[in-house]
Amino acid sequence: MLSVTNLAGQTEPLNQIQRFEMTEEVNSAFMVSLTSFSVANNPAHELIEEESIVNVDGYDFRVKQMKERLNRKEITGISTYFDLNGHRQDAIYGGTRTFNEFATFAFAGTGWTFENADVSGSVFIPNFGDDNVIKLVQVLCAAFDCEFKIMPNQHILFADKIGPDNDAQYRYGHNVKALSRSVDTTNMRTQITGYGGDGLTITYTSPNATKYGIHKAEPFRDERFTIANSLTARLKQELKDYPDTTIELDSIELTDKELGERVWLIYEPLGIEFQTRVMSKKTVLRNDKLVTASVTIGNIVPRNLSDILTSQKVEIDENKKETRSRFEQTNERITLEVERIDESLATISVEADEIKLSVQQLDGRMGNAESQISIQADQIMSKVSYTDYNGNTIASLINQTATTITLSAEKIQMSGITEVANSLYIGGRYGDATREIRFGGQLGGARISADNPNVLDLWAGGGYIGMNSPVAFMNEVNFGGASVNGLYARYG
Repeated sequence: MLSVTNLAGQTEPLNQIQRFEMTEEVNSAFMVSLTSFSVANNPAHELIEEESIVNVDGYDFRVKQMKERLNRKEITGISTYFDLNGHRQDAIYGGTRTFNEFATFAFAGTGWTFENADVSGSVFIPNFGDDNVIKLVQVLCAAFDCEFKIMPNQHILFADKIGPDNDAQYRYGHNVKALSRSVDTTNMRTQITGYGGDGLTITYTSPNATKYGIHKAEPFRDERFTIANSLTARLKQELKDYPDTTIELDSIELTDKELGERVWLIYEPLGIEFQTRVMSKKTVLRNDKLVTASVTIGNIVPRNLSDILTSQKVEIDENKKETRSRFEQTNERITLEVERIDESLATISVEADEIKLSVQQLDGRMGNAESQISIQADQIMSKVSYTDYNGNTIASLINQTATTITLSAEKIQMSGITEVANSLYIGGRYGDATREIRFGGQLGGARISADNPNVLDLWAGGGYIGMNSPVAFMNEVNFGGASVNGLYARYG
């Protein structure tokens, strides 16, 4: 059940020990302490040294403190999970992402795996990364308001709250004996006001206000809440209307409880009843079996970074919310998106050499439209496109460089006085294709056309003038059926 692996990789069973104690806390310490004796049937004793690994039922603990005297070694080890404070993720992976996306980034390349029991939603965390894994996990737990439990075989379990809820009930002074007790009402509040969107304002008062009086909490503000019932439910979550309580117990009825398990505590000295949790437990060896010796119940969960990072959940309910936003940040790119569900999506993407702005209409039944502006150091490009439900795309494009502006579209319309300096080329400088300038009118309008590089025709109202090059040769003048042929002129 217990073994030791030294720095050389040699592993032996650990048999002759005393004073074994394993302590585990929610979101915090996980350590083991014991005394090993140098006897014939304890081959692991000689392997115990600083930084060696003690394995207890699949849990690995690295020896951090050791005291030797005669034939014994007194050691304290902490979970090898905390070795990850020396493993850094140097890249930046900030933005609005799911828990699994952040956690996958945090544990990449560490050899540790993770499991997500029920942590949902997306959260905005700016500049996530560029730190060691332990700190990144602390940031995640603070941002998503979740907890973690170290499991055997280098595995981490994340959950909204670890431990089950079996609705067990314990009464102080009856089936619970207190070894130590701590009660603190400093952070207790009984009333909170919330400000939502569209002018919605709700004030929630806890039933405990009749007992403790009105103690106002800081206002809650979130314009995404536009429904009174939803805002009220959130205010109940935000309000902490009970005292911080910690009680260390030795009741046999509690020793089978799991870390984080919810239990109801009836605390008669203050005349209150609330659900509390197993916040830490101590395990000992009895007859070569791991047995829970004592537990500490309370409602205080360590939040090492809660005062540094404010949780910013983006909870989307498509039946209630119309829009959602996303912010993504890496070393190479920053992306901002705002989406109106199933209707439109606006995006800004910033890279070192390009800025892109786009707006999309998301309507698969009728077709999709998109406008986009791309800004680079040497050009600016704007594009508007439409794709119908058959997949046919029509697009117009404007491309601007330091020397040229290119317009490409099915139709180009100019209103107002249009001035052209020097030369205006139609259809390129040279070519065989027909080029025309058309003037609209009631009688068919007028046009100037070039059928090939050497012929120019002027046409209006049924009559036309045809001219050849390289000399000014007017080969035909036609006036409604009467014609003159062969007018010729030469310079000089």
